[in-house]
Amino acid sequence: MPLPHFEVYVPMRSTEQAGVLGLHVFTGPAARGFRPGWELNWPATTAGRWANLCRSTKPSTFEL
Repeated sequence: MPLPHFEVYVPMRSTEQAGVLGLHVFTGPAARGFRPGWELNWPATTAGRWANLCRSTKPSTFEL
């Protein structure tokens, strides 16, 4: 049985524009997509089981 995967949700804020907030979601072993100019709020981090809502890792039966 494969091990479960988890998502880590990290609130963040812009260091360049006051009041601009966001959420970074880590879903794998690497922190891809993180942009400079943002500060992560690690104490507010939450985690949950990965839902894979887009099913990007499963084969699709959809035909074009």
